[in-house]
Amino acid sequence: FETALARFNSTTGEVEATIIGFGANKVKDIAVYGERLYVAQASVDNAGIRIFDTTNWQEVTGSPIVTGLPPYSIMVVQK
Repeated sequence: FETALARFNSTTGEVEATIIGFGANKVKDIAVYGERLYVAQASVDNAGIRIFDTTNWQEVTGSPIVTGLPPYSIMVVQK
């Protein structure tokens, strides 16, 4: 199966737009902090954290931020 990040209307459940398709890569977790959406992408060859701007849904990172091993969860910690 394939996974994708999509924007949807929470009232109607209608998908308004597909932000990005991840293909066979697995999205393991997401977190929102401020105007950023963080996505944990777990795959063998392209694992990492991707960051999206929630005001325009553009990807801030050109490619996943390498985490070494595939990430399975995200936690935002404020200082």
